[in-house]
Order: sequence, then structure tokens, then C-alpha cells
Amino acid sequence: MYRRDKRWLYRQEQDGKIFYDADNRKVYRDVAGKWPITSQDLFSLSTFDYRAPLKVYFDFTYLCNLECRHCITNSSPRVDRQNELSSEQIVSVMNELARIGVLEIGVGGGEPLCYPDIFPILDHAREVGLNVVLTTNGLLVSTKIAQRLKEVQVSEVRVSFDGSQAVHDNIRGAGTYLKALKSIGVLLHNGVKTVPRITLCNDDKPGLDLLFKELAATSVSRVKVCLLEARGRAALKENQELFRYPRNTATAEYLVELAQKHGLELKLPDDMAFVTELADGQDLRRGKHRTCGAGLVTAYISPYGHVQPCSALPKWVFGNVRSDSFMSAWTGQGANKWRQCACSNCAWKACTHQDPSGYDLKSEA
Repeated sequence: MYRRDKRWLYRQEQDGKIFYDADNRKVYRDVAGKWPITSQDLFSLSTFDYRAPLKVYFDFTYLCNLECRHCITNSSPRVDRQNELSSEQIVSVMNELARIGVLEIGVGGGEPLCYPDIFPILDHAREVGLNVVLTTNGLLVSTKIAQRLKEVQVSEVRVSFDGSQAVHDNIRGAGTYLKALKSIGVLLHNGVKTVPRITLCNDDKPGLDLLFKELAATSVSRVKVCLLEARGRAALKENQELFRYPRNTATAEYLVELAQKHGLELKLPDDMAFVTELADGQDLRRGKHRTCGAGLVTAYISPYGHVQPCSALPKWVFGNVRSDSFMSAWTGQGANKWRQCACSNCAWKACTHQDPSGYDLKSEA
């Protein structure tokens, strides 16, 4: 029986055992025997490596049908695609990720639905047993696209929002808000698990309240909220107006109240999730580290093959899958240097708020 046919995956992590429920994307640690998991429903391989990340964010392209003001990857319709990994190289990397025990991949970009071979690649990801979470701006979602996403058994589709209609359209372009809202209905109608993903920008509280109300009216049950990061185009001086909400418990508590008001389940970034149940994947990334897990239990692969801790940190490059295996980059000198910095600079200083050392790993990649 193949990995994709099993509900539960078992593998080791550096500091314990992992049990992953592929049906709902939840991670459980050191709980074997506490509830019945039959051997027929449990999958593990001797090639599963305890050093491997739990999740890999894998962007196939930075090509996008939009040019959002806050995009951390500087994606656009005019991006140079000459140095992107080929579809064959992407498939090869996915084979390795499945072999070493990566639990799931997050596919974004860019706009993944702009990628010509997106569905053959997603078919292959599921064939080798990788859960897939796909993030889209929703503009290319049609009934046909939704049906294909259902066929390839994407675990979750996230549709991006930035605030109420006025804020969203100001960032992404006129008419994009209503198209994104419509895409949710198309996806849900075709049986695709759909979660709005809000990048919290400069909307006021009445605007956010209206956004949550309109999302709830689509019949989604869950929303995921992230805070804007000063990376890519979001770091430009003319876009500083987009930053409004501080990364603190007060913001998190307000969002919880807003979600509860409209009958929605809320998922928050791991640094804002003051209880584990609020974290995406229920402790998938955070584990025992007080960080998002970037470079520790999650990795990023760029369209050009760079292995990095996170898409928001283009300077920190561990290696490249064109010349090395993923695991050789993930366990190499650059990656170990990052972990020394990340683990000694807690409270998220290791990445978004300040680079811990200014060390440029490209020189050693």
C-alpha cells in the first residue's frame, strides 16, 4: 500500500516522535498508544530522516497575474523565468522530499495557477503521498480549475485577502476583491477545502469586521491571518502605510474576538498563537522552538532551486537542488550556521524583526 493511502504517518524528529494525521494535517508528538492507530493505517519508511523538515514551502514560479504592492517575492507578470527549475527537476525534488519524510508542501509563488505544468506536478505530489496546501489569489479559479484541484486531492486551498474591498483593491487592483470572494464559492461548491488567508494590512476595525462578515457569508468555516512583513515590495518606502497592526497579543486577541463574532475558526502565525490550538497545523511548525520553525522544521525552495529557511529571507541560502540533494543543503554548513543564530536569538529576532548576524550564506552555498 502507498503512503497516499494511509491516514497516519510516523517518523522521528530530532527531539522525539511524530505522528501526522494526513486527513486533517495535525501533528502529534510522543503519543503512540494513547489512542488506537492500527498498523494497517500507519505508514513509515526506513528512509525517513529525523533531520528532515516537517513542511517545505515550494514555489515553482514567481510569475503572477498581479503585481501586489506588498509581495515579498516581487512576483509579477513580467518576471524572468529563464532560470526556473524544470518540471522534471521539481518532480525529482518531490521524490526526495517524500522519501525523507516531509509531511506536506505549501505551494505559492507567484500565482501557482499561472504555472503551465501545475496539475501534472500536483498529481505527482499526491502520488508520492505529499499533502499539498496551495495558495492562490483566486482570479484564475473557474469550475474546471476547482474540479481539477478536487481531483488531485489538494489538502487545502488558501485564497488571499488583504482587508476589506477598498484595501484589497488598493493593493491588488480594482475588482480583485470580488473575484477572490467569488472564487471561494466556486471552490466550496466543487468540494475543495478552502481557507481565506488574510495578510493583515492597514484596514481599520470596521473594515476588518466587514471582511470577516463577508467571508463568513461564503460558508467557509476557518480563516488564517498573517501579519505583513517588511520584505520585497512591502519594504519600499511608499508602502509603509500598509503596516498598521503590531505583532502582539492584543492584536491576536482582537482577531480571535472578531472570528468568534462571525462564527469562524481562526488560525494565526505561530508567534501570535498564544495557545497551540490557534497555530496552523496545530503545532506543525513550532514544536518546542519559540520561533516559526523556519530553517528548523520548515524549509523553503525557490523557483530557482535555492534552499532557504523562508521565502522572506532571500539572503540566507543553504544550497541549491540543481547541484546538491535537498538534504545535503538542509544539513550543510550554511543551514547549521542559521540554526545557531535562530536558536540563540529567540522571540523571532532570528528572521523578520532583525537578522541575527548579517551573515550572508550565499558566499558559502
